[in-house]
Amino acid sequence: MFHPNEECALMNTRFRFVESKAVSAAMPGCGHSHCGKWTVAVCGMLAALACSAAPMQLVKDGKVTAQIVVPELADAAETFAALEVQKWVGAMTGAYIPVEKPSAAKKDVATVYVGEGFAKRRFPKDIRKMGETDGFAVRSADKDGVQCVFVFGSTVKGTLHGAYALLERNSDIIWPRPDPQLGAVFSRTADFTLSDTDFIDVPRTRMREWQWNGGPGKNLYDWDKLWAARNRQNMNAEGAAELSSSFLRYGPGHKVKRYVASERNFREHPEWFPFLDGKRTMDGGMLCLTAYGMLDEYYANLTNDLANAFHGTPPGKIKVDYLNVSLADNGMMCKCEKCMAPFVCENGVIVQPGDPAFRPAQYFTFINKLARMLAKTHPHVFLGTYAYGVSVTPPPFPLESNICVQLCLTALDERSPVFDTERNGGSKRLVDAWTDKCVGIWYRDYTGLSGRTDRAIEYPFAEGARYCMELKNPVVAYSAEHPRDKAGVDANNPATEAWDVSGMSTWVMSRLWWNPYEDVDALRRMYIRRTYREAADQMQKYHDAMRDAFRADRMPTMFLVGSPVFLTKRYVVDAGLADGMRGFLKAALAAAKHPVSAELIRRQLAHFERNCARAAAIPDYAMSVKPLSAGWDAAAESSPFVSAIPVYGRRDDFGAPAKFSTTFKALCDDQALYLRMRCVAPDALTIKGDDDPTHLGGSPFSNDRLEFYVGRADKGVYWHWIMDPGVDGSGKGPVRFTKVNERVKDFKWTRTVERDAEAWTVTMRIPFSDLELNGRPKELLFNCFRDRKYSSGKKNNFGREKMSTDRSSWTGGGLHDPGGFGKLKFEE
Repeated sequence: MFHPNEECALMNTRFRFVESKAVSAAMPGCGHSHCGKWTVAVCGMLAALACSAAPMQLVKDGKVTAQIVVPELADAAETFAALEVQKWVGAMTGAYIPVEKPSAAKKDVATVYVGEGFAKRRFPKDIRKMGETDGFAVRSADKDGVQCVFVFGSTVKGTLHGAYALLERNSDIIWPRPDPQLGAVFSRTADFTLSDTDFIDVPRTRMREWQWNGGPGKNLYDWDKLWAARNRQNMNAEGAAELSSSFLRYGPGHKVKRYVASERNFREHPEWFPFLDGKRTMDGGMLCLTAYGMLDEYYANLTNDLANAFHGTPPGKIKVDYLNVSLADNGMMCKCEKCMAPFVCENGVIVQPGDPAFRPAQYFTFINKLARMLAKTHPHVFLGTYAYGVSVTPPPFPLESNICVQLCLTALDERSPVFDTERNGGSKRLVDAWTDKCVGIWYRDYTGLSGRTDRAIEYPFAEGARYCMELKNPVVAYSAEHPRDKAGVDANNPATEAWDVSGMSTWVMSRLWWNPYEDVDALRRMYIRRTYREAADQMQKYHDAMRDAFRADRMPTMFLVGSPVFLTKRYVVDAGLADGMRGFLKAALAAAKHPVSAELIRRQLAHFERNCARAAAIPDYAMSVKPLSAGWDAAAESSPFVSAIPVYGRRDDFGAPAKFSTTFKALCDDQALYLRMRCVAPDALTIKGDDDPTHLGGSPFSNDRLEFYVGRADKGVYWHWIMDPGVDGSGKGPVRFTKVNERVKDFKWTRTVERDAEAWTVTMRIPFSDLELNGRPKELLFNCFRDRKYSSGKKNNFGREKMSTDRSSWTGGGLHDPGGFGKLKFEE
């Protein structure tokens, strides 16, 4: 008989289970010392659960009336599935059902059979329907006159999913977040009956995963993996056989050079490495992608790595769904003569250096060649890579069938579905183009990183995923980055705040990844009802009010907007909604009885109060724009820029004086807006802008650049410019101009750049027609952001100077943050 371990013991032993002759009933309700006293009866909703067979009693009056049986040679995940049923039924009732193997099981006791082996002959149609997926089924039947329930999948991962579904459908339990102190909410009861025991669920997707980042310590990662397993993820189990993975990823990201990155190779073959700043270097993590002479060495080292990782497995039987060989996370591409010349693809297409497909054509030609070599010896290993940064554009040729591409949608407007051409035209084109080129597309976004603001992202995601599911090559793999739940640390930590504020969105998204056609409102109600219980009505009002507040306009928000402060100002405080939302949260807290429910509401209220207080303290930024005839000397000048919210919003530091002073002025006439932005810089006369035509989207990569936004509140849209001082005194150089993130090719704006010993100054004339206006408006939204790099006084291991960054803006708002826009008010 297996011993029911507690959560902390489970983590500390890396999921190792021991057999014991005794079953302890000492485990409290949900891992808390105070929860053993929680004795609310199971919700009445359980009595209404559908059933096609007589209910099967597992616990009656606090006493065990059944057993759980696993195969004699059970897989670790099958054993863990049984122990999870044992654990949580025990937590709810205080009675722990024995887990036995067939040789020790009783013949005349109601039995829950866990594993495919017990079911495949009895329920062959279910097995066939599930196929090779991680779907699951639960069926009831008599066996030798004894009432039985079978929990199984066609894979062991499916069996584990089935165990959690059995618990969810026959109790009111929910696992709302990874933190083991807040990780489960359920009722205590003396009886436990299985009433809903005939169902099957097959996922519409092949892979789903929250890609955890941030946070120290192995144990934190284990909690995240366990929560993911309980909520139908299927790739987070790396290193934990008991949780199983039905999609195997191998290798770190952004490490394309790792299979040739030895000093010996650099000495003997410097031509394999990028040519940067006039010399070959190992710096930057990239390779010279036209140096095909390295492929034999690359292939040999890659296959040796696989042999070591899968010791004893013949090459033809090694199975890897995603072997990561992705580009480094920077723009440091090789600039040797061959890499900067027009590129001739294997299909004869010639790609010019200024074409967005130029670098992707080089990279994916290299990957195609490697994939063909690998397919001859390792037919079940798929090369994995990112469509990201310089490689985001599809190449002008198809990819080999053993390549899996992770499409990283860094420019996604999270408040609109991916198919919305007005808001996500660029992202839609990428999805359409990549699914046309490649069968194995993996949809990756970054929505979890901006979870400190409750944006109800599950609605646009569901719409977008349904679109992706209907494409010629449907997208059936989904993931998003998300901060880890930092249990036991200050609740004011941004990573914890993301779970405190948007835990519901994360839970709902997990279910939508399984089936994007699920009803979003129904999933939200399920989460709220089970998590908040007596306080559910008030929490439903709060979350719906917050959702509706963000629907007041269509101003885009991206994952870069991680800080909630400016968005809270725009959509809650300035909109006059704070008192009503506060009232819902306070009423919910007063109604809450379950300690976990109360703590989650208490945290939500604390974050709300803090963010409202910070938002209310932000001054209104507005500038009066005089007629052009008044002249620049008479134009109002902005206050000096202040430190801006850091990228990704992981901290809320802003408002301090910037290290490098920046100001701007504005004038207008009936036809155009005029801007003059002055950037103080000690190297103003000598600083060199970017002149590399191969950089992504024409964005300049230099040590000093401006990004500014001009928005229209009436349309919920903004235009965005990125520029630097230019390559010489004339200001010549790339400027990225977009409508939100969509490149605009037809425009009439102009710019000039002047330099003096103190500063470089940009003067812009922006016709109102470029903003889709017929004449001068009454006001426009505006913010300007400066990114200035300067020497840290240190060098990296390759002798390259390390740079520090001073990021500042007019309002303190960060990149793409519509809450941080000020106003330009035009005088008559």
